[in-house]
Amino acid sequence: MKKIYIIVAGIIDLILLAVIVISAINKKPGTDKSDSYVSSHTSSAETEPDTDIYVPEILQVQTEPSLTYPTETPPAETTADNVNTEPDSADYSTDEFGDYSDMGGTFLNGENGFSWTDLSDSITPLTDLSSVTGGWKAYIVSSPWELEKSVAYLMNNNISGSEEEVTVTMHWHYFSVYSSGESGISEQPDTFYTGTWQNGSLECYGDGMITLDSFCFDQGKEYATGSIKWGDGTSGAIALIRP
Repeated sequence: MKKIYIIVAGIIDLILLAVIVISAINKKPGTDKSDSYVSSHTSSAETEPDTDIYVPEILQVQTEPSLTYPTETPPAETTADNVNTEPDSADYSTDEFGDYSDMGGTFLNGENGFSWTDLSDSITPLTDLSSVTGGWKAYIVSSPWELEKSVAYLMNNNISGSEEEVTVTMHWHYFSVYSSGESGISEQPDTFYTGTWQNGSLECYGDGMITLDSFCFDQGKEYATGSIKWGDGTSGAIALIRP
């Protein structure tokens, strides 16, 4: 009887072992609820805090500008639009008298005379007489180093002739006396000075001497400066502009 009990117990143990083995073989991955919970919550907890709103990277706005800048500005391409050269066919000659508004870019520095302070760094010198002939708006101040003795004149200066015999004609227009405040239209007749043109400047003689130099073109206008000495010993500074 005892032998039969032992045989039955052994059979039961074999059946239980078989059930355990079959269960282990038939079990599918991912069906454990505890594994699923851990996987889903660790990924979200590690990538974004619960208090933040997640924004996909492709939609994020760059808040800081790039710090990569060229170390040297490349030279601009040379085109007809950005070269400060005088058109060959341009005629800037004018019959208009000078006006104080035309002379806003001048600086008067005593014996050194006038200088144009608003010119660019790429002015084009005018060295041929043919490029400076014609009319110019003119501004003259006599005795520029002694304002109490100075007189300002607005006029038109015309340059004509050849290099060997160039003529400057002064068409007087307006005057203003600093000391007295007297001003008005000048009745003085035209004044003529004759001389020569050389190396971009002219020197002419008449009632004294007139010198005009520093002719240049800049951004659609032509400029010049000079000086004058009248027969009575009075000197003056000249600024020219056109059109």
